[in-house]
Amino acid sequence: MAQFQREYFVFTDEAANDDKTLERRYGWAPRGCCARHTAPFIRGTRYTIEGSISLSHGLLAFQISEGPMNGTDFCDYVEDVLVNKFFSTLAGFRSMFRSFDSFTQTNSLDTKNGAVSRPKFHSHP
Repeated sequence: MAQFQREYFVFTDEAANDDKTLERRYGWAPRGCCARHTAPFIRGTRYTIEGSISLSHGLLAFQISEGPMNGTDFCDYVEDVLVNKFFSTLAGFRSMFRSFDSFTQTNSLDTKNGAVSRPKFHSHP
């Protein structure tokens, strides 16, 4: 990791929200009493947001999608939003993507079976 400049690091996270996000799943009650809480059942739409930030550029990209997110959706976000729309325009990140390409060619991701091989890190000049 020491071979990369700190400006090259990108941090990505996802969060989800629906109408039941704030519903309690656990509660407390005095000893010997059952915890009770009633809430109306709401069948709503779940939204997922993926966002990416870096130290040098702040908020890089985000995407809001309807429904839950799986591993394939995350890979699509990285390829379509981060790499193709944002990083391809930055000359400083091109050497990092050459390293990323060699990393992805030596690692397999089988999203159908849920199998991921362990990452193989290579030293770069």
